[in-house]
Amino acid sequence: MPPEKTIIEQLTERMAAREAEAPPPEDEDLGEPTEAPEGEAPGVEAQDAPEGEAPESVELPTDLLGFGKAAGWEPEDVYDLTITLDTGDKVKLGEIKDRLQVYERERDSIKAQETQLREYAQQVQTQAQQYLTQRQEEGAEAQDARREMAILEARYGSVDWDKLAAADPGRAAYLQQQLAAEYAGAQRKHAEAVSKEQQAIAQMVEHTRAQHAKALLEAVPEWRDSSALQAEFPEVQRYLGQWFRPEELETIYDWRAISLARKAYLYDQGKQRAKETVEKVKAAPKPVLRPGAPMLHGAAAQAREKALIRKARESRSQSDKDAAAAAVLSRAFGIKR
Repeated sequence: MPPEKTIIEQLTERMAAREAEAPPPEDEDLGEPTEAPEGEAPGVEAQDAPEGEAPESVELPTDLLGFGKAAGWEPEDVYDLTITLDTGDKVKLGEIKDRLQVYERERDSIKAQETQLREYAQQVQTQAQQYLTQRQEEGAEAQDARREMAILEARYGSVDWDKLAAADPGRAAYLQQQLAAEYAGAQRKHAEAVSKEQQAIAQMVEHTRAQHAKALLEAVPEWRDSSALQAEFPEVQRYLGQWFRPEELETIYDWRAISLARKAYLYDQGKQRAKETVEKVKAAPKPVLRPGAPMLHGAAAQAREKALIRKARESRSQSDKDAAAAAVLSRAFGIKR
């Protein structure tokens, strides 16, 4: 096996081939050569650098494409060069460049998605903190109202109302009315605080449900079609009904749980259809082969299987579908036909 050519050898061959195909240059009158001054090469003019200054250095190319251009190679010549990998496969530089560009685009896309996820997580964390703070404040309001009610109840229990009514009926009636009004006010504050807390919980749940519904449509884009959603979602709910009560299903709105449940449902449905197809094939009457009829196997069996599948797709007939399924399963189970 001849040794692999280096990149320089490949480029040199390409330049030689291009020069061989190029037309010859026109003759030019070059004139008589002049004698070069002593100490100088013929045909080269002496160029003295200005006194006190160093001659200007030439900046060399730092990449392969720049090196090729400096040597007179075309970019396609450089990109058409091949490199042998450790696996022995040969890959062109142009293919490596294209793959790197695709990788860079995908990496930028992944970075953008990671940024969006971080922002989303920060937003959810902020909302959760606000909700927790709000619940704590509203819980404190309800607790203050409950303590006020307890103090009023203790004040009412500390008075001997029979003795006070006997001694001063008017004062007893006034104090009872005053305590009753204050107690009613404390009850009203407590009810308002509890109602505010329940509203905050309902709003938080509704907001969370909306976020999970949006994430679910991104995870299952097929459900963006309302007809597909109406046809499949109840089936998934019935599938989950094997383990959850109806009231428990109402509390499941996490998009991750619903997405996993859908995958499990589709997997079991596929297994059931495959089982029914196998049972149909087993129950179908076996073909009777005439004496001397050839057994199809190998390429002939594959050709017959492909023909049956193509016929089933075109006709959409159930009998044609069953025949195609029987051919596929026969090959899978090693039954020669």
